[in-house]
Amino acid sequence: MKSINGNNRVYSQSTYDYISSGTPSYKVINQAQNTSSSNIARNLARYEHLDVWCGSDRKQYIKPRNKFVLIHGEVVTPIQIGNYPYFYRLDVVSQSSNVTSNTHIKKTAFTTVSESEFKSKSPRLCGEYYVYDHNADGLQDIVSHKGSLVTLISESGRELWKTSAIKQLTTTVKFNGLTQKSIASMSYDNRGMLLSQTTQSSNYGSTLIGAKSLFTTISI
Repeated sequence: MKSINGNNRVYSQSTYDYISSGTPSYKVINQAQNTSSSNIARNLARYEHLDVWCGSDRKQYIKPRNKFVLIHGEVVTPIQIGNYPYFYRLDVVSQSSNVTSNTHIKKTAFTTVSESEFKSKSPRLCGEYYVYDHNADGLQDIVSHKGSLVTLISESGRELWKTSAIKQLTTTVKFNGLTQKSIASMSYDNRGMLLSQTTQSSNYGSTLIGAKSLFTTISI
C-alpha cells in the first residue's frame, strides 16, 4: 500500500503461480524386457543427460545430449566437446499403473534406430530420463525419476527449478476507486532458462485484459 500526497492511496496485490508446486505427479518406469535392452540402458548410463523425444508415431525416443563448454571472452562462445549421434526407440509391450504409489510401469524393449529414422518422426523434445534398476532384478531400466516417491523431490534435482519458476504473475492495482489488472506469463526451456515474458493489462476501471500488451524475448 502506497500513499500519494498524503491523501490518495494505491492498493496493490500480487498472486504467483509456479510451474510446479513441488508435489510429484507420477513416476514412469520403462522396465527392460531382456538382457539386450538392459545392456542398452547400461551403456546409456555413461552419459550425463538423456533427452526424451516424442515422435509423430506417438513413440518416445532417447538420445544422449551433446556436451558443450562455454568459452568466456568478450562474447561467450559454446564449444561442442561431445557429439553423441545415438538414437533409441522405446517400444512399450504392456503397461500398468499403481495408484497407491502413483507409478506407471511400462514393460519396454529398447531398440536402436538410425538417425534418419529418428528424424523422419519429426521428434520434439519432451523430457529427460535416467537409468536406474528400480526393482533390483539386475536389469537396468529407464525411468523418469530415481528412487521412490518419498525421495522423489530430492532425487530429481534437475527438475527442482520448477518449484520456484513463476508461470504466471497476476497484479491487481486499485487507485481512486478504479481497478487495473495485469497478467504476466513466462515460458522456459527444459533447463529452466527464461525464454519469454508476455504482459497484458487492462485500463483503469476496465476488466478487459489485453488493452495493453508487452512481449519480451530473452536471448540466451
